[in-house]
Amino acid sequence: MLSLGDFLEFMLNERVSRYINNVVIEHTAPLSYDKYDAKKPLSSIFDLDIYHRYYGYTSLCHHVVILPDGKVGICRPFNDIPGGLPKDMGADISIGVFGNFDSDKMSGLQEQAVLDVAAIICRKFNIEPVPESVTFAHWYDPVTGDINHDYEKSVRKSSPGSRFFRGNKLEEALDEFFLLLKVKYKIHKSVSEYAVDKNPIGKVLVTSDKLRVRNNSDVTGETIDFLQRGTILTIFEKNEDWYKIDTVESRWVSSRFVTEIY
Repeated sequence: MLSLGDFLEFMLNERVSRYINNVVIEHTAPLSYDKYDAKKPLSSIFDLDIYHRYYGYTSLCHHVVILPDGKVGICRPFNDIPGGLPKDMGADISIGVFGNFDSDKMSGLQEQAVLDVAAIICRKFNIEPVPESVTFAHWYDPVTGDINHDYEKSVRKSSPGSRFFRGNKLEEALDEFFLLLKVKYKIHKSVSEYAVDKNPIGKVLVTSDKLRVRNNSDVTGETIDFLQRGTILTIFEKNEDWYKIDTVESRWVSSRFVTEIY
């Protein structure tokens, strides 16, 4: 489990190949506050992992889970696509907030941690802290996966809960959550993913079930990572049939197993 300071340090050093342009926030109901053991915080993460696997996911759906004491659990590799929503999540980061905020009242420590974690992630991936790119699971239509703020009956459950900050509706989120998030966003200025002089030249979609990432642009290169089908990648360099997907490290993928988006 990480403190906020440790999480900031982790994000400063984390290398992410996936293109990220959206943050999704959910609560972890039915794992509510009464299921949380402050003396054994990892057990709560394990319970959540078991719950997600029971419903058919290969691992816990959220990249991070924020606990009632404000500690942060790193639960899913950032290069993996999150699960849990009826939408294409190839460019999403998922934040899980431990509790059921239709009934639980969030602790002050957890509230501050949610704001800090969301702001740090936004800074890391150059995401504006606005409802178009920091979204609540409640806003997604359960059939189409489209955002629908207006028609209450068509939206997904209530996650992250009707008691999440001022509420889970758009106007309620704008009244409190996004005002506070923008303050935190101004504080966290130095977590940017890419140097300003490293301009991307395009984006591609992974079409292989398990795409190898190699340490050079050749089939003889060492496999250093795997990426899932549906992952969106930012391209910074081309070398014949190979694409470089990192500005600092030598990380390459074959063009045979991706489709150019633009």
